[in-house]
Amino acid sequence: MTNNMSVNAQLAKDNTYHADEMIDIFRGENYYTVFDQSARKIDIKKYAPYDESIKSFIVETIKRSYLDGNRSWDDTLNVALDKIAEAHTFLEWD
Repeated sequence: MTNNMSVNAQLAKDNTYHADEMIDIFRGENYYTVFDQSARKIDIKKYAPYDESIKSFIVETIKRSYLDGNRSWDDTLNVALDKIAEAHTFLEWD
C-alpha cells in the first residue's frame, strides 16, 4: 500500500496491478480495495510523535521476552511498559 490516498484509490479501481501470489492468497479479491478502505479510516490526529518508538519497544520486547525468552505474556507486557516509561518519562500512566 502506498502512502498516497489518490494512488490507493486508483489501484483499488484498477485490476491490473496485482501480484499473482497475492491474488491467490486473497482468492481473487482486489486487495487494494481493502487497503484503500482501511487507510481512509486512519485518523492521524490520534497519533503522536513518540508512537513509533513505543511500537518498537513493544515489538522488540515481544520477540526477545515472549517468543525467544519464553517469559509469560504478563511478564513481557510489564517489561515493555517499563521500557516505555523509562524512555518517555513525560507520559502519564494510569
